[in-house]
Amino acid sequence: MIRHFVHLRFRQDVKTTKKHELFERLNNLVTLLEDAIDFQYRQNVSFEINLVRGFDDMFWIDFVDADALNLYLMDEEHNAIGTEIVECLVGKAEGVFVCDINL
Repeated sequence: MIRHFVHLRFRQDVKTTKKHELFERLNNLVTLLEDAIDFQYRQNVSFEINLVRGFDDMFWIDFVDADALNLYLMDEEHNAIGTEIVECLVGKAEGVFVCDINL
């Protein structure tokens, strides 16, 4: 199983309702993907603010394998949502950090 982590540094002017809308769209997409197992969204609660560097929001998706992750990464709707998310981030693509791990 692969866990796809995405850490985000949203601009301060992006409202919580906008974030939730984007995460709900991702959740809806994940429910349609056969080999996606779970979607979770959380806020960073670390006290190590200097190490967090503004990456206060994150989500992860569990996939059955790397092939399933690759299908998601190539999905047209995923790319549309991703583009919209990047537009809401500090420094655009500089405001996202992705990490994939084997579980």
